[in-house]
This record gives sequence, structure tokens and C-alpha cells, in this order.
Amino acid sequence: MARREHRRPRRETQAAAVNLLDEIKALNTSIMLITQKLKSFARNERILSNNLILLNKKITALKNRVDSFTAEGVSEKGGVSTDIEIMKAKIRDMDKKISSLEEKISSLKKKK
Repeated sequence: MARREHRRPRRETQAAAVNLLDEIKALNTSIMLITQKLKSFARNERILSNNLILLNKKITALKNRVDSFTAEGVSEKGGVSTDIEIMKAKIRDMDKKISSLEEKISSLKKKK
């Protein structure tokens, strides 16, 4: 009889160990998924920041070109004036896109 009583706690201990092992595996899987998501967030943030830098450079170059055309008085000529207006519209669109990208980056940073 003493042996049977001794076996029950061992079986219960084994069952508890198996349950604990299952929980550890589940937690490990969750941690690995979170790690993957953080890596993808970091990668996306780097991509967005590179895009912002590139767009800022393009906008600065366009603004400089528009300023140089205006300084030379080219904007007073008919055909070139419309080209400048088109460039200004493109610059405004790029500014909006940059603002949108900046908002996305800040929201990604907040999610971390």
C-alpha cells in the first residue's frame, strides 16, 4: 500500500511537469512571434525613414529649381509659368506624402 500512495504523487508531478512544459513551449512561441513583429517594425521604420530622406532631397531640389526660375524672371514667360505651377503642385503633393509618412512612422514608434 505504501508503494501505491508513493506512485500517485509521482504521476501528479509528471503531469504537472508536462503541463508546465506545454506552457513554456506556448510562451516561447509567443515570444518568437513578438520578436518577428518587432524586427519587421524596425525594418519598415528604416524603409520609411529612407523614403522620407529621399523625398526631402527631391523636394529641396525642386524648390531650388523653382526659386532659380523665379529669380531669373522665367515665370513671367507663358509656357514656363505653367511648368512652374505644375512643379509647385507636385511639391505640394510631395509635402502631403511626406507628412503622411511622418505620421505613419510616429504611429509605428508609438506601437512599440
